[in-house]
Amino acid sequence: MTSIGQPSAHSRESSEFEFVSGGEKEATKKNKAESITTLALATSENIEEDPGLFGWVKGGGDLLSKVAERTKSSVESVIMVLDPQMKDYIHSSGSLRVIVASDNEAKVTAIKNAFHETFGLATVYGVNCQPKNVAKQPVGFAAARQASNERIQIIRYDHPEAKEPGSVLVAIDNFLLEVGDDEWVDQGCLILSDISRHIHLCCYTQPTPVPFSVIQELQKATDENYPLSWSGFSTTIGSAMGEKLSIHPSKWHEAQAGIPRSDLLKMAAKTLAHSYKLEMKSKVNDV
Repeated sequence: MTSIGQPSAHSRESSEFEFVSGGEKEATKKNKAESITTLALATSENIEEDPGLFGWVKGGGDLLSKVAERTKSSVESVIMVLDPQMKDYIHSSGSLRVIVASDNEAKVTAIKNAFHETFGLATVYGVNCQPKNVAKQPVGFAAARQASNERIQIIRYDHPEAKEPGSVLVAIDNFLLEVGDDEWVDQGCLILSDISRHIHLCCYTQPTPVPFSVIQELQKATDENYPLSWSGFSTTIGSAMGEKLSIHPSKWHEAQAGIPRSDLLKMAAKTLAHSYKLEMKSKVNDV
């Protein structure tokens, strides 16, 4: 029989067990803490030693920027595949405004694609206008340049947005050129005018051979009293070639020489846009 106030053997064993268990728990916690600390240090060392796995985080500004740009480009590409008309909407922004002095689809599309490819973002559209002081079918470089410059002046005077600073005006006119005895070609003259930056550029398309028999028809069709005969013919080469080849006037370049007019304009327009970009850079460097 156990007396009151004296601990029994069972109680001592229980106390000793609790003491030992408590010690083991503390030791376990301590070991876990040390393990976690060791693992953290090891992970930190691995991160520093192996930037291949986590290195993208360091200086991630450039990388994340590139990733974001590629993602944006990919999304835009998908959108344009699903809806090609969205291409113009996506690229038609930014501070660069280009006004084409014509509503001819081939001309406007060539300039639009060239400036989008060169500058990325640009607002490009066409406005209908016709030169009044040059023949319907210009002949020679001087007549072509005068026709295009006149288009630009008409747009600059009549179109409100053309008067705003920074607006870029572009005009395109096809002309005939005598390059030898009974040898004629058709070319396109492209003129760009940016009075805000004092930039004026001109380039030409690849020439397309024209049958001399068609030139003779244009000469006969132009009345000797035609007031603008000094600058060319009263009938366009497009209408004459279209009638000869029994096709739409806009298709005669491809039928005659194998290259569509749109391709001829596209190459010249890219040259014009690139030249304009170089001129803009030179203006900035000179400041």
